[in-house]
Order: sequence, then C-alpha cells, then structure tokens
Amino acid sequence: MSFGRGYRERENGAARLAWESDGTTLSYEGQRIRVSDFQIAAQRMVQDTEALLDELMGGQWYQMRETIRMRDIIDSLIYEGAGRSFTTNARNG
Repeated sequence: MSFGRGYRERENGAARLAWESDGTTLSYEGQRIRVSDFQIAAQRMVQDTEALLDELMGGQWYQMRETIRMRDIIDSLIYEGAGRSFTTNARNG
C-alpha cells in the first residue's frame, strides 16, 4: 500500500491500488488480489525450499531444521561489500 501511495503521488492521479471494503482484498487497476493468495504463495515457497534443503542435505533436513533457529539469523538485503554476508556476521556465531 505504501508503494502504491508513493506511486500515485508521483503520478498525480486517482488511486490505482486500494483496499476493498472486505479488508482482505486489494484492488489494483480493477484487478482483485486476495491477501490469502499471498499467504498460500508464501507457504508453497517455504515447502518448496524445505524440499530442496532436504535434497541438498541427503534427506536429513527435517531432522536438522529444529537445530537451526532460522528466526535468529541476522541478515540484510543491502549489499555490504565483498565477503560480507550472514555467514560472516558475528551475531550469527
């Protein structure tokens, strides 16, 4: 919604992105996008990712995933320079 508002302000036009009255659907240029569709897509991506991790780890991912606290990993989407990543962040020791 923030992106849509910023875009609209630059375009000086009517809102192209808005919540519908049900509070669960976005409307973008007349196209309806249900929030639940985003949730389903995210769940599928997690399932696909875990299946790939299981393949990479020789079928051991589902046993190992409980020992890796993913929510505790510190990472950034900002490029911080060569050799810098979540693996070199001291907080991920």
